[in-house]
Amino acid sequence: MRAFWRPGESGRKAGEPRRGDALIVTNLYIRADGGAEIGFGHLTRCHALAQEARRRGLRPRFLTHAGDGSGRAKLDALGEDVSLLPDGSGSAADLMATLEAMKRRQEGQPLSEAMLVTDHNSLDTSWISGARDAGPLVMSLNDLPRITYASHIVVNGNLGAERLAYRVSRDTQLLLGPDYFFFRDAFLRPDLQRRTQPDRAEHVVVSLGAGDPANVTEQVLRSLEGITPALRVTIVVGGAYGHLESLEEAARGSSHKVGIKVDLPETAEVFATADLAISAGGSTAYEMARLGVPALLLVLSETQKDAAEALDRAGVALCLGAPDGADVAGALGALLADGERRRAMADQGMALFDGRGRERVLDAAAARMAGTHGRASA
Repeated sequence: MRAFWRPGESGRKAGEPRRGDALIVTNLYIRADGGAEIGFGHLTRCHALAQEARRRGLRPRFLTHAGDGSGRAKLDALGEDVSLLPDGSGSAADLMATLEAMKRRQEGQPLSEAMLVTDHNSLDTSWISGARDAGPLVMSLNDLPRITYASHIVVNGNLGAERLAYRVSRDTQLLLGPDYFFFRDAFLRPDLQRRTQPDRAEHVVVSLGAGDPANVTEQVLRSLEGITPALRVTIVVGGAYGHLESLEEAARGSSHKVGIKVDLPETAEVFATADLAISAGGSTAYEMARLGVPALLLVLSETQKDAAEALDRAGVALCLGAPDGADVAGALGALLADGERRRAMADQGMALFDGRGRERVLDAAAARMAGTHGRASA
């Protein structure tokens, strides 16, 4: 078990004990999956939360399915503590296996002294209600209001999330908007933020998800062939990417100088070297903004659409929509020589996020743990 202090206050770092504070003893469990089909976005977002949780004295444990094995491999590479669950995400058996795994780790302590974070689109209202009824504080991370949430806390750190109509229990706390976005430690390094933009961009980073089953990455690379002069292009793909041989062949035949980075343990340093990025509209788009890297965004799933369009409206990035029909080369060509616009996009992105989302969310969780988190009332 680990000590979880009450939320921070002015003049005191978050998680630092105050004289006379009562200890709230808890373990943190994270129910999330990842793999070639769904990517690693859920896992890396929760890894960011786990990094901050460890600073507060908790020992997080991921509860995940084996799947194709790539999700487990990703968590192992990140140094996370993992317990594997039987297949069947979102089922009653999945809930039972999750709770049993938590009870074993509690070593006789009640689940009311634990916190469960869910980041999974297959968990329905009955699953979350059942988890809450078992006793832990339940926090749900979700990008779209798909279901009615009985969670104690619902978090959506996307830009524009404040406007979404979540259906929740009467005592559910909503933490919505960019003040609650989770950045990993590496993206909070001030030395990595881009302070200058060249008049003409020369280095482009392409990052379109860990799995990219439709191989949009290669389509984008081939679409750049008409651009002159030649660019330096760095392509970042994850361990679940299944088209590496074909991509390498395309890179060898390209008129640009192309480098491919596979399954990096951390991407911040590579992203920070870019003058311009071509990115998926998910969490990577926010990471580019935080680093001051202007981006062209492709919407690869329903969950990315609202956030990508919101970043466009904010002047941080350009949303090109779905890959089919997107004029990547035209949009890129227009920005390459427009240093003034790229500088404005970079400044706006760095101003948008202060990087304290994880702290605010764990402060809110600590406050709920300090009180009676009770049962859901739909």
